[in-house]
Amino acid sequence: MARITVLEAENFKRLRAIRITPDGSVVVLNGANRSGKSSTLDAIWAALGGKEASPDVPIREGARRAVARVTLDSGLVVERSWKANGTSKLTITGADGERMRSPQTILNELCSKHTVDPLAFASMDPRKQAATLKQIVGLDFSKLDAKRQGLYEQRTDVNRNVKQLEAQFPEHNASAPAEEIDVADIMAEYRKASDEHQAFEARRKTLSETEEGNERLRERIQKVRTELERLECSLADRESWIANERRDIETIALPSLDFISEKMSHVQEINDAVRSNARRAELVKELTAALRESDMLTGAIEAIDDEKAATLAKAHFPVDGLGFDDAGVTYQGLPFAQASHAERLRVSTAIGLALNPELRVLLIRDAEKLDADGMRLIAELAEEHSAQLWLERAGHSDPGAVVIEDGEVAGT
Repeated sequence: MARITVLEAENFKRLRAIRITPDGSVVVLNGANRSGKSSTLDAIWAALGGKEASPDVPIREGARRAVARVTLDSGLVVERSWKANGTSKLTITGADGERMRSPQTILNELCSKHTVDPLAFASMDPRKQAATLKQIVGLDFSKLDAKRQGLYEQRTDVNRNVKQLEAQFPEHNASAPAEEIDVADIMAEYRKASDEHQAFEARRKTLSETEEGNERLRERIQKVRTELERLECSLADRESWIANERRDIETIALPSLDFISEKMSHVQEINDAVRSNARRAELVKELTAALRESDMLTGAIEAIDDEKAATLAKAHFPVDGLGFDDAGVTYQGLPFAQASHAERLRVSTAIGLALNPELRVLLIRDAEKLDADGMRLIAELAEEHSAQLWLERAGHSDPGAVVIEDGEVAGT
């Protein structure tokens, strides 16, 4: 397990030239803002973290070349240099002074591509913490999460449609017929009945007039006996017709005009009820289909969640008790944010060290957030894990701190 014994940097970012020989497990960098504290930590990571750790502008303004050099207690000297033309060079020298071949391969074996700032990790948004931890343990749920999000949004739309369908349901009218009544049929029925009534009145009028004519004939019979035989034949025929017609009229059952009128007055109401029932039946079908689709999407989402859970069960976490849920990282089954400050700091430190089991170095930025108890805990964690923690804190109040001023070491 390697730690830093000497850090040197020249013209790197804000640094002019520094040389720091750490004493103890905790190295505190003091100084004003923009003095070079962050550049000092960046120099460590730029030297050890590989090409991806190099900043976009590594060379101090006005300089032509920058160097970051780290000497480890194993005797290895790691140096990365940059030129103004954009090229960079990595060299590693062994304890015997010989340059080693395949320096990047040696770095890869020594140092992870990830560096975790315990304070930054502990204060991250829960989702960012989860994303960082997934990247650390090699869990890429991006495709599953995208698929799950798509299904979730699709189910949300379906469930919204379910609520809209439920809100549209009219009350069922049990007394309504199965089909709408055709107003034209009712009107035709009414006209037919009216014609029958008119025909009936005409027949009754004809009957009355015929009876009156017979009375006049009887008067004429009395007056005109000579015409009696001829008129009696005519009378017999007419009497026969009258008798038949009366029998027919007495057997005729006329439709009720009042009933038909009453029926017409309720046509619209009845038809509205029929349409309402038909709409309800359509909505029942749509709602059933929507609920079935929602259940199917829920099943697909649960399958994805089960797959993720199975993958998580097989994952190797840097710290026992770590896990994930939809909200972010969990610790001992509870949201990481609910852990105590000491637990969050311990877990974050353990994660950072687990990523670099060979290189026991952690870089902590914005360490002024730590109070006296936090600083004491950091020191305990460093000793507990045989680690070396480099912290930057604004000001000049920390005993034993390395003071950086204008890109140089001003003192201790």
